[in-house]
Amino acid sequence: MDTTDIGGIFGSVLGILGGVVGTYFSIRNTNSRRERRFVIRAAIVVWMALGLTALAVFYRPALRTWAWVPICLMVVVGVPLGNRLQERIRREEARK
Repeated sequence: MDTTDIGGIFGSVLGILGGVVGTYFSIRNTNSRRERRFVIRAAIVVWMALGLTALAVFYRPALRTWAWVPICLMVVVGVPLGNRLQERIRREEARK
């Protein structure tokens, strides 16, 4: 095992820990039960999509050239859509 392997492992673990911390605080910073449920479901979808993408790249190395597609779709389409839905939930809950 050389320094490249160690760096790859360390970077991967650090990235996953960052995702876990981000997920935790996203859930913690919700204002209502309904919003919390939405954020938990969204986090599950994102973690599953990223996990499936990682598994696909691991087991089918030829897919590495296409691994950016689901990630970009999540960022370009999923994040703005999720933000709009969460904001709508916050407004509806604030009216109650």
